[in-house]
Amino acid sequence: MNRCALTIRMLMILRARGTKYPVSTRVLAQELETNPRNIREFKKELVTAGFNIIEKKGPYGGYMLDEEQLMPVTRLTEEEMAALEEGISFMKGHPEVSFYPTYRSAMDKVLDVSHQKVPISIRYLESPGEKLSVKLQRMLDLAMEAILQHRILQLEYQGTKNETCLSFELDPYDVIHYRNTYYLVGFSHLRKEYRVYRFSEKRMRSLRKTKDTFLWDSQYQLMSIISRFGIVKKDFKRVKVQVQNDQVDRFEEYKGWGVDMKKEAETAQSTIYSFKSPDRYELYRQIFSFEGKVKLIEPESYREEFMSKIRTFLETGGPYDDSCQ
Repeated sequence: MNRCALTIRMLMILRARGTKYPVSTRVLAQELETNPRNIREFKKELVTAGFNIIEKKGPYGGYMLDEEQLMPVTRLTEEEMAALEEGISFMKGHPEVSFYPTYRSAMDKVLDVSHQKVPISIRYLESPGEKLSVKLQRMLDLAMEAILQHRILQLEYQGTKNETCLSFELDPYDVIHYRNTYYLVGFSHLRKEYRVYRFSEKRMRSLRKTKDTFLWDSQYQLMSIISRFGIVKKDFKRVKVQVQNDQVDRFEEYKGWGVDMKKEAETAQSTIYSFKSPDRYELYRQIFSFEGKVKLIEPESYREEFMSKIRTFLETGGPYDDSCQ
């Protein structure tokens, strides 16, 4: 992507996220897949073009776009916004629909122009499992809104070591899915540390969004937190795969590959990605579903095991391993 395209992309990110809260140089560099040193140069280009880019100093600082300088546009009504979000949610559950990537791209543009935001994505550490109850789904949706808006939550929760239900405030950072369970990750004002809370009828009694906001901690690290609480194993394996370019959209839409996804290289025929995978059998199953369009490159031990299972499948004409089912 050339300098002009990266500068325009940075403007789009600031329009979507940087009018209320600063976006750090580190986050911008990650989103643009560029060196952090280039962000200041992109900022100069935008200022030269007439945009007022505000720079906030400090540990929670970054760049902001002066909202008063944005051109006015027709704002969506609450009903229209809800309809678009419902459509996006429905389409997300049917990734097999051929035009889903184009639909999502179009909706992103509509919501960006209206200065309203699409809810952030749940981090799927494996493929989605059973559906939540209506009550828990409402609380999950509310948590996602609070994360997007940096709003503090009031949570009533009974932990495994608590005899009674506790009520406390929480700065929400992530909603993750692992082993057919959804978890809320956030900073507890009561415990003064990051904690993980399960979306469970028995544990999570109520959740509501307050009017107060919180500053995002730039040192927040999801994997270190969920590993500390034993939700996932600490020994996540970094996996590298080669994806044929005609399958890139489908590959990126699936959220169960793992975490810390990176695009390593790109050619005219294929793109190489790396990510940390929590479950090699889930990984094998998904690669198999791409019918040869996704190739497992690293680690070598995974590649050898996967190829062995494929050979067994071809020799027997049946499931290549019960553990993969």
